[in-house]
Amino acid sequence: MIINVKVIPNAHTESIIFHSDNTLSVKVRAPAIEGKANTRVVAILAEHFNVPKRRVLIKNPLSRKKIIEIVGLSQI
Repeated sequence: MIINVKVIPNAHTESIIFHSDNTLSVKVRAPAIEGKANTRVVAILAEHFNVPKRRVLIKNPLSRKKIIEIVGLSQI
């Protein structure tokens, strides 16, 4: 499954927001420094979709708008 995700670092609470156009916004407490926000995004999505972290792949890690592949899932 491929998901378009907007990452919001330095948030007060961590959450996933589903949008009507099949995109997600993921709020994380971690800063966007040295991959810390990406690590939290992977952990949050893996927990939400009940898959191991190694199955959550970030295609463009340097952008806030990421394309994430969750290996083994067919749809949201």
